[in-house]
Amino acid sequence: MRNKGFTLIELLVAILIFSTVAVAIYSTFSTGLIAWKKGEESGRLYQEARLALNKMALELRNAFPHSNIRFIGKANELYFPTLLPSPEENGQLQPSRVTYYYLDDNRSLQRQEESLRMVLSGEIGEAKELASSVRELNFSYGYEYYEGE
Repeated sequence: MRNKGFTLIELLVAILIFSTVAVAIYSTFSTGLIAWKKGEESGRLYQEARLALNKMALELRNAFPHSNIRFIGKANELYFPTLLPSPEENGQLQPSRVTYYYLDDNRSLQRQEESLRMVLSGEIGEAKELASSVRELNFSYGYEYYEGE
């Protein structure tokens, strides 16, 4: 007469198979979660960079020549006069100096703005970080020269 049940060998084989399947499922989910987190971080950084560059492009489109605010361009710094909304929120645009520069210490793109009054009085505006984790930032410049007609 044979006893009903499993032998020790059968139990060990079943546990081994179950463990192998569980480890495979866990590693698949773990790898997927890591990839998802990296994708989210990468997407956030690209979004941050795109918004910063769009802001810079808008302000550069509003740039104009001004006798008290010079355009200064360096390899990783850019100063220019542009029109910005007045802090009094009356809808008026006022001449201002905007500065974009790269901070090597914390690898970030910084933006600083000063109104014409601040520029004339020598005040310095507060810098704000526009984008973080910036590996490199280089500006290049071109100009047109017109000979007198």
